[in-house]
Amino acid sequence: MVDYWRGLAVPDSIGRASPHAEVGENYDAQLDWFSILSGGDNRPKLDIQMSQRSSPDVQRTWDVDSIISWATCLSINRGLYISYHSPPTRNLASNMHIFHQGTPLHIIPHLRLGSGRQSPQFGVYVFFPGISHVCRTTTYLTKNEKRMWINELLLPAIRHHCPPDVVQHHPRSFDDVESKAYRRQREACSGMVHSKMDMHHYLPQEYLQQIWYDMRQRSERSDLAMFRGMFIVLSAKNIKLEATSLLSVPFSVNEETPVSI
Repeated sequence: MVDYWRGLAVPDSIGRASPHAEVGENYDAQLDWFSILSGGDNRPKLDIQMSQRSSPDVQRTWDVDSIISWATCLSINRGLYISYHSPPTRNLASNMHIFHQGTPLHIIPHLRLGSGRQSPQFGVYVFFPGISHVCRTTTYLTKNEKRMWINELLLPAIRHHCPPDVVQHHPRSFDDVESKAYRRQREACSGMVHSKMDMHHYLPQEYLQQIWYDMRQRSERSDLAMFRGMFIVLSAKNIKLEATSLLSVPFSVNEETPVSI
């Protein structure tokens, strides 16, 4: 290749433009075509198997977008904010491909009981498989069912195990809950229907285990048979930024792993 370009006698245009160039000089002799075309003896080497550019370190992270789990007791929460008038729109409506005794979880009647104090993104749900039947098309509790839930199970257990300074901040009955929930609607001068107010009341962690055990015991009564077999489910969504790990192994939770929220 060098001999080919030498044989063409290509003039050195740069040399001619130089103020020091002499007319009639042998331009071909001054051109080092070997160095121009091939780099000479000190030409760089290119290794096609190795990148010539240093790439930045790539770090792999693991995250959890959503989680759903069973819980045997309310005491899994480090304190619980009770939602006495949670709207049906807070129920689990989509199919999560999880079953309870052959029944899809999302079609079992349930309610959102509240959320954990330290992890408000975790919703605490109570499911009632004893209420399910083939003719039922809704998953939320009816007004009468919610009245029995609050008046006969939840509030009696709270009053029995919590001190007066805790009980005094909770509603007296289902009617009290309804009255406060619709307060905005009644006080509106225009008569327009406003959103119902979802009230939250705190329960300390040290009373949650006794409260749940008491509620399960009361559900054995014949008039409260529809609440037998009730169980707790925890669910959280869109928690990627809160559940990110730099570990290179996936995180797993088993029954022996202590988890508190």
